[in-house]
Amino acid sequence: MLRVRGPVLGVGVALTLALLAVAGDASAQRGRGRRRLPQDDARLGAITSLTCTFPVSAAAKWDAGQPQVDVPKGANVFTLTISRIDTQEGTADAVGLGAPTDVTVKLAGSNLHILDIRPNGALAITTVFADESHDGRLKAVHSRSEYPASGPGAGATPAVSQFYGDCEATPR
Repeated sequence: MLRVRGPVLGVGVALTLALLAVAGDASAQRGRGRRRLPQDDARLGAITSLTCTFPVSAAAKWDAGQPQVDVPKGANVFTLTISRIDTQEGTADAVGLGAPTDVTVKLAGSNLHILDIRPNGALAITTVFADESHDGRLKAVHSRSEYPASGPGAGATPAVSQFYGDCEATPR
């Protein structure tokens, strides 16, 4: 029979207690995290269509391997329309991203996300927030990334951009 006494026993007991405390704390944090998740915003869940305008944008490109950001000046407003929004089914239609397309919609807390992934690999994500900008319009951001049609093998660089603005929402 192995008997452990003195400092070895003390270290073993302390280590065991520390591991139990960490495991209990992590479990409690996970539990608290679940309780703290915000409820889906009812106002966003009731939206059936959005007309979004984005008057401010930033675009990035890589020059000699280093990212460079350009914030164009002037009135180059990007407009996006999302219709037939069904947050229960996670579907909608989008116009303004090239050819009209079906998109995926996800209501998560105070955010309504619209996801468009094209067969050529282009990605566009629009997030509408439950926060008003003015006149009942909701703050929004639109991000997109893609390779130009020539693709990476032709020396092209990815095209990435982000647009800032707001949306007029039509509720049920």
